[in-house]
Amino acid sequence: LMELQSGISLGFNLTRVGSEQTVLIDGALDDSTLTARSSIESPDVDGEILVKVKDSSLYAPGTFLKVRITGADMYDLTAEPSV
Repeated sequence: LMELQSGISLGFNLTRVGSEQTVLIDGALDDSTLTARSSIESPDVDGEILVKVKDSSLYAPGTFLKVRITGADMYDLTAEPSV
């Protein structure tokens, strides 16, 4: 059952690659990666959107950022700020 769900999740996440999303910044994972979520990710339940930036200290938790989704796995998405 988990294998089936993982495939469904990956398939859905792959459909989002290339799209632009507005995300809410939850915090910084490290100096160059923000953790964020869009309106369809629930905190502590769904995967995260990992946003690659030059300096994560420039982005405050609780603020919104427009991003482009650049990659996907079964649970998480990767993104970069939209220009």
